[in-house]
Amino acid sequence: MTVWLSGPAEAAGRSAELFLSACASSGIAGVAEPVAAEAGIRFVLRAGDAEAADAEPGCDALLALDEQAMARAGTARHLVLYDPGALPEPSGLAHGAAALALPASDPETIAGALAWLADLELESLAEAWGRRLRGETTESAAGKIQAARRACEQAQAKLGASPIRLPPGGKRYLNVSGAQALAWGALAAGCTCLAVPRSGRTQGPAAALLALAARVGLAAHPASDEASALGLAAGAALAGARALADLTSGSLAAAGEMLRFCAETGLPAVVLAPDDGWSWPEDLPVARLRPADVREAFLMAAQAFNLAERHGVPAVVRVGAALLERRESLPGLPEDVRIERDSRAVPGQDGAPRVIAAMSPELLARKKAALARQSPPASGLFCVPCPATLEERELLPPADFLADGLAEVPCAFAQALRLCAWAWSGQGLQPKDILVVAGGSCCLPEPVFPKTYGVRVPPGRALAVAAGAKLANPALTVTAWDDAEAVYRRGLAQLLDSARLNSDLLVLLWSRGPEPPIDLLGLARQAGATFLARLPSADEEAAADLVAQALSHKGFSLVQCPCAAGGPVAAESGILHELTGQPAFEETEPCLAAQGAPVGMALDLRPRLCARWAEELA
Repeated sequence: MTVWLSGPAEAAGRSAELFLSACASSGIAGVAEPVAAEAGIRFVLRAGDAEAADAEPGCDALLALDEQAMARAGTARHLVLYDPGALPEPSGLAHGAAALALPASDPETIAGALAWLADLELESLAEAWGRRLRGETTESAAGKIQAARRACEQAQAKLGASPIRLPPGGKRYLNVSGAQALAWGALAAGCTCLAVPRSGRTQGPAAALLALAARVGLAAHPASDEASALGLAAGAALAGARALADLTSGSLAAAGEMLRFCAETGLPAVVLAPDDGWSWPEDLPVARLRPADVREAFLMAAQAFNLAERHGVPAVVRVGAALLERRESLPGLPEDVRIERDSRAVPGQDGAPRVIAAMSPELLARKKAALARQSPPASGLFCVPCPATLEERELLPPADFLADGLAEVPCAFAQALRLCAWAWSGQGLQPKDILVVAGGSCCLPEPVFPKTYGVRVPPGRALAVAAGAKLANPALTVTAWDDAEAVYRRGLAQLLDSARLNSDLLVLLWSRGPEPPIDLLGLARQAGATFLARLPSADEEAAADLVAQALSHKGFSLVQCPCAAGGPVAAESGILHELTGQPAFEETEPCLAAQGAPVGMALDLRPRLCARWAEELA
């Protein structure tokens, strides 16, 4: 059975979704595929033996809601549905075809008439549509189900028995869209962190994931743009979580710099991106997948996480808009999804901390070749232990946090790290529980890191990566260091987002000259930052106390660090604003509050649970 649907894309898609729900409830396979608006046709529905139906010209039924679609009335073999309020009765029908005037052109009425054509039982329709409409009020859902029943009964009364019969199957199928399949594939593979631009949170895979986030153990962080979303996912992957950036509502090109950063540093972030034709440089080792249908969307979304961790590369799943909207009724989702984890060291684990830096071109070439060969999977799950309590920690002197020679480096970044070392020592922290994210250095070509975990990121992007790491493991002490000018040009929206959310981060911004190019402290205060300060340049003891207060503050701390090498510094220094008692973002995020750190979640039952959730929801 083949049906062509015209009219507004949203209404046509909703009609297709409801009809496929009825087919799935009866165990009938089906596909609803959006097409280019050629001659007014928006969706093509296929149910039952679709290959046999496609072998014949035309369609079994045509929904004509405009004159352009009505001109194709002669191609319908059995039924033409039309809106009598907008169109005259169709003429030139095929032999044996009938026209049926719809009492209304809403999706429920259209789906009810199509259910008559497929000879589906009314009780199975009511059950299926009851599940699809369960988010609405009881009165609204009952009214829509009744409208579908009336349309089905009216078609039967006027036209008699349907000329088509789709034999029902033995079990209920799942009605799954491409966007849902991508979301469920990611969950089945153990995704525990999600980053998505604010503009894309209500559509595509992100909407399906956010609807389940608190229930399944998925921590989500809003991002200001595509680059920030990938930065957040990169930070979460660095901290040991399986992280996903959903860019399907935007552009992968806008996150190209962060994609290169992930590839050069080996961070296994997974990206869902639109299939818009943009291609990245061929020298980058990136796992690339492009599903063709809904089932492949589920399998490749799950496969992307394994590929990313197996090879230490980012994985990009390219999906077109048509696949996101495409719907299929499937027998079920696979429960045998494998979860393959690597054994890399991550912040919070026992062992020697390391600095994550860009790899050499030779190593990148070898990684790309290994990716092409599809080497064997990595071994074993790894777990991130909880940090020791303060009473159990061995207090380390500040020198144990500093790399050799860092004490003599004449640089604002080095000075800030020396001050942080005093604060880390005073709070009884361990190097393994500290992550420093640096977006450059003010006086040196490359930043000199302490004896903690560290990562060098593109200037202006340190805050996004730091926020992602904190999302994955809130027990970490995360410090972001960046250039104030670069943040103003490229990371201002993420800075204001983090201030508004009150993320529990210490952000150090360096600037040259007597005044920064923009009053970032003032903007952050307006956004809701709870701790703002400027380091004094001459009094090192006062500066150390200020950094210690900023580090112990619960919430978003922003400290400006003027670089004396750039000229006279601002006269006003010290704490400029402090607001206590406000909950940090990590304390209010639903998943973190209910289920704890994503890096500590058990993933072995995820594939089976995901299949069960899909059956309940679809």
